[in-house]
Amino acid sequence: MSAQNAVTLPDVPSEVRDYAKQAGGGWLDEVVGAWDVSAPVPPHAVKGSWKLDGNGDLTGEYEPNPQYGRVPGRCPLHAPRRR
Repeated sequence: MSAQNAVTLPDVPSEVRDYAKQAGGGWLDEVVGAWDVSAPVPPHAVKGSWKLDGNGDLTGEYEPNPQYGRVPGRCPLHAPRRR
């Protein structure tokens, strides 16, 4: 990764880091808000994803989610006007 594409790695809680190490690779989603852990997180609540190496450590690669913040069924251009 070049210096101009470098990103600051977030402070990841130790319990999340431990879970990532158990997974041993893949992606770690950055979820915004409080969601029920027994159900899938809606796509609009995932800000982006951090790539994990084979040891479960953050590589610095980050993919922003283009659906983040877009609530299904709501279009900001057609929102009701406030009076």
